[in-house]
Amino acid sequence: MNTFRYVGYYGYNFVHRTVAEYRRNRARETGGRRLFAEHPSSRHSWSWIKKRITVLTFISLLISGIICIVSTHWQTSKVEMKISSPRNFQPIETRHDIITHAHRPLTVKSMMQLSSGGVDWRLTNASLSTYKIVTHSKDIKAAGNVTMLIQSKNGKDEELRTGGDFWLAIIYWTSTPKASCAGKIIDHNNGTYTVNFHVVRPGLAQIHVILVHPRKAVDLLKTQIWRTEKRIYWLGKYDLDGENYWSTCYVSREAEGGEDVCLYGNPEALGETVFVCRKQHGVSCDTMTHTIVNQDLTKHRTLELVGEKIYYFEKANYWNRLTNGPKILYIKSELGSKKRRKGSAVVPLLPPCNQPSQSPSSSDGYWLSEQWHSLVCHVKELKVAEIGQCLRGKHLFILGDSTLRQWVNGLHTMMGVQYVKQDNDKFNSDRYIEALDLNITFRFHPQVISGSPVDINTVEYEVDILDGLMDSDSCHFIVVLGPWAHFSQWTRESYIERLLLLKLGVERLHEKCPDVPIVVKGSHPREHDTIESIIYGSDFILHELGSYLQDIFSGSEAWFLNVWEMVLSYPKENTIHLPYQIIKQELNMFLSHVCHH
Repeated sequence: MNTFRYVGYYGYNFVHRTVAEYRRNRARETGGRRLFAEHPSSRHSWSWIKKRITVLTFISLLISGIICIVSTHWQTSKVEMKISSPRNFQPIETRHDIITHAHRPLTVKSMMQLSSGGVDWRLTNASLSTYKIVTHSKDIKAAGNVTMLIQSKNGKDEELRTGGDFWLAIIYWTSTPKASCAGKIIDHNNGTYTVNFHVVRPGLAQIHVILVHPRKAVDLLKTQIWRTEKRIYWLGKYDLDGENYWSTCYVSREAEGGEDVCLYGNPEALGETVFVCRKQHGVSCDTMTHTIVNQDLTKHRTLELVGEKIYYFEKANYWNRLTNGPKILYIKSELGSKKRRKGSAVVPLLPPCNQPSQSPSSSDGYWLSEQWHSLVCHVKELKVAEIGQCLRGKHLFILGDSTLRQWVNGLHTMMGVQYVKQDNDKFNSDRYIEALDLNITFRFHPQVISGSPVDINTVEYEVDILDGLMDSDSCHFIVVLGPWAHFSQWTRESYIERLLLLKLGVERLHEKCPDVPIVVKGSHPREHDTIESIIYGSDFILHELGSYLQDIFSGSEAWFLNVWEMVLSYPKENTIHLPYQIIKQELNMFLSHVCHH
């Protein structure tokens, strides 16, 4: 558009100067008399000049259009070059052999959409959507529930008649004592959504209703991106006589064997899914030593999948707070007959955490003065001596990723034991606390998404570890599982199959050791620093992973620890690695289950 204005402006000035010069010359010839009124013979010359103006104007517009198209193509080529030029390790084979779909360049239409802020009137619009409080004001009392109704609208202020948007809702008490809780959202599939909150304490609370993804973005994530294989790539390092070779790797359920590929499977842990690497000439598949995530190729693949719909995930359409609705909620004081008072909040009587329990219809819990209060089961904050008595003589297995690795450090702090860093304890560690006769084993699962090389001999599948416990003479174990943070780029089918196989491993261990406590920790929202992270690490997909975890392990001998609302409603920014205050509350719930078990 700048080129068009530039050429049009100078084209107009050129024509204007031509006409002005012609009139001055004719005025000199006629002695300054009126040109056309007194010299009819000059009309022929004026007709000629009008034709000249028309031709010059047409040529100017034609040239400006050509320049605009060429410049747009040049800019698009620069974008493609930037996206497809990786900076990390280069595998020996070409990248085009790995990617199954040709990269679709950004079109002029999509670039115009991006330049205008990604505005698409068809998408759910946070600025126009509304919410209201349904519960009557006289019924909004502490220890009760409050219900809100969201009405989604598009960019033309039209009420939508379909559901599918991904919302989050939180209320905050900012005065002392500070409090917060998240609401449960029900999609009625007609453009409206119900939000149910637990009312923590009396006073004024701020309401935050957030549109994370509009329906079209959710549909793209569910139907196209999540179902597509090869959305994350690694580089496999092979050591042959002291020389290193790198090869591109990925996970797949559809891989076929051959001389040009190395397949690494584990039917007990992965089922039909295998880890696939391109085989280098003269290099044995058995010589792989490390893996490292290929960040550039993974980002390239992410952008390829969304194509021109990338604006779905830009700021105009991502994580926007609704403004058309009440900002403040006023809560009256009320104490029920079968409730006890704790601080300034009203806490209902709850079952112990060693019994199966259902999630409440409103919030799962709330924060009050940096303390999480569960509404699922009764959580007791154990003292140091009580923790030691509970864990004495046990072998605690923490199997998962870095979000569970934080538990190792957190437990040491809660037990008053100094945490000593070990070599390579990022992926595995074995610790013994002599005063408690307590062993703590941490293992990271394979297919780690890490920007630094991971020794494949330091990671182990959870199922293999659980089956290994079957050979033990004792059953003094406690097991914690948490497979979610590194699986948002797996297909839904591969992830579900992995969970079902893990559940079978849990059942086999429970058959031998029926009294072993087994805890499965759920997913939680996280930060997103780039638009690629918003897509491949979407909070919507993370929420779905947690739902699959809960659904699959419910009814089993494992106890599901749901921390989604705990993390979401914490009054600071969500991060993948949580602050100690949240880790401590997670461990309080874990210990309330294990020590009552």
